[in-house]
This record gives sequence, C-alpha cells and structure tokens, in this order.
Amino acid sequence: MSRRRILLSAVFLSYLLHGMAFVSVGGVEVVSENLDLTKTTTLSTSSHRKMLLLSPGKKAETRAEPDRIGEKCKRSDIVVNQAATEPMPNGIPGYTVEITNQCMSGCNISRIHVSCGWFSSAKLINPRVFKRIHYDDCLVNNGKPLPYGSTLSFHYANTFPYPLSVSFVTCSQGDVVIAGGAVKILLEMAEVVNASGKQLGSNNALNNARATLAAMLQMRQFCDVSLDRAIPMEGLWK
Repeated sequence: MSRRRILLSAVFLSYLLHGMAFVSVGGVEVVSENLDLTKTTTLSTSSHRKMLLLSPGKKAETRAEPDRIGEKCKRSDIVVNQAATEPMPNGIPGYTVEITNQCMSGCNISRIHVSCGWFSSAKLINPRVFKRIHYDDCLVNNGKPLPYGSTLSFHYANTFPYPLSVSFVTCSQGDVVIAGGAVKILLEMAEVVNASGKQLGSNNALNNARATLAAMLQMRQFCDVSLDRAIPMEGLWK
C-alpha cells in the first residue's frame, strides 16, 4: 500500500473517529428455534411461564450444539416455546410462541433467522416482529437484538402449527472502551448496537486511529468485568 493511500485511510478513519469516547456495548449472538406468531407482541425482562413445545409428528432430532461465539454465548441460550391457544372466531386454530434470551453472560441475541417453510397466518402479524423473507427463511424482531433476560411473545392462526427451527443467529458480547466521537456509527455498521459515546476532544488523526485500535483490543464481557470487580453483573449497569 502506498504512503498516499495509508495517509488517506488514516484521515478517513480519523474523520469517522473524531474525538475520544467511552462506549459500553451490549452483546449480540445468533439463535433460532421452533416458532410462529401473530397477535400481540410482548417484550419483557421478567421470567415467563413455560409452554409445551409443539412437535408435529416425530420428535425433532437432537442437533449438535454449534460452536460458541466466545466462551459464554451459544445458540441454546435462546429458548423458543410454542403452544396451542384459543382459535379464531371462524374456528381456525391459534398458536402462541415465546422466545426468551436466557444467556447467562448478559449477551444480546440479534439477526435471528428461522427455518419456517411457507409460513403464513390467517391473522396479521407485525412484520417488525416476525416475517417470512423467502421460502424457509423468517426474520425475528426485524433482525434487532433480543436483550438478555427478555421474552418476545406472538400469536398466529393456521390450520396446523408450523415446525420452526433456528437457521442463523449472531452473538457478540461485552464491555468496550473505545475512541472516536463517531464510533457508534462504526459499531452499528458491524451490527453491534446499544453503544453510547462521549467525546473528550482530540484533533490528532493518528492518535484517534491508534486509540481506536487499542481500545477494540480491550473489549471485555460483562461476566469477566463482574468477576474482576467482585460485584453481580446487574450492578454493572446500575
């Protein structure tokens, strides 16, 4: 790479990363399971009632758990339960689904894609909650993170329950100290959300670039910070 190109890259990076900032970042993982939705959309951080998992026909085959993203976050942290509920006035059976993030390390789960066949519902579902993008590919929560401890619940109506299973999820987690007044934009481009920054003021392009790279190498998980400080994870954001 030529000196001119390096200089241009540094200037562009410093423009995006103008100033110094401290950022706390929530986590993200990838998860999905059996699910269907329609009626009411609920997002809660309280514990939810357990529901019988609808299993049309044979029991689902046991799948090998995918590799964890880091040591503390895995796909099984997302729990999806589905159960029959009251039918519609015209007699079409109804079903309710609950999706819960039970990640114990405080990670957030995003970009949840579900294998859903030709999923459809006699009752309108908010597309921001659940929508079929293509055949056998449905998106949950519009791709946004499902925070740690939160539950999404949905209702849908169909003559039979759809078998749903996780096809793709994204997980990233931890606290991060990072430089750059525009770092939130960069993190969102990398699908890391819930970041906040405070500019301390530095007009040196190279300093901003170096500080940003150094800060990214210091990203840590909530659970690790909790152990170091000898306080519960909940105490980190109080």
